[in-house]
Amino acid sequence: MKELKDALLVAMLRHQKRIGYNRYLEPQDAAKEAGLSYESGQLRLCLNDFKDRGLVRAAFTMGGGPDGGLSSMLTAAGIEAAEEIESELPNLSQLARYIAEPKEKVEPLQNKVAELRDLVEKNRDNDFPEKEGCLAEIMALELLLHQPQISVPLIEKILTETVTFLARKFADKAIGMAAGAVIVLAAALFGFRFVP
Repeated sequence: MKELKDALLVAMLRHQKRIGYNRYLEPQDAAKEAGLSYESGQLRLCLNDFKDRGLVRAAFTMGGGPDGGLSSMLTAAGIEAAEEIESELPNLSQLARYIAEPKEKVEPLQNKVAELRDLVEKNRDNDFPEKEGCLAEIMALELLLHQPQISVPLIEKILTETVTFLARKFADKAIGMAAGAVIVLAAALFGFRFVP
């Protein structure tokens, strides 16, 4: 949720700059403009948090859906916070990309990640210095894949850094083949464009 809040605040800043600092904006419009994905009701939760922290002035007007009918204007503190986040993470819209996939679509990937974990964990022929760190990352990947909302950037980070490492290091062994299969399934499911 923190990633979505950060991304939304930056999206609101960008939208506010475009329409003017003295005008109310619709967070839903700012999120759509930035290409943010979110679940129903999450924008309202974010806006309530921003209001509590003094980052926005908020007004709730008539509108459809749990995220419709929200109007807000960034305060000076909100502008400052958004600028700080934006300077640290310029590609924030990608960072906050969440998806909710049906269980049956994610299950093959979950199974392949579990198989990879078992191979890395149990095969003593393949002990290597990075083993414990890789196991921790694979377990984190398993947890992420079992969440109702999947954080795509976190999964991509683990795939890029850990699973790709395993695919290359053990290219001709069972671990490498399992890692490669995880990458292929994840790429198909989430639209990643990289190869091991």
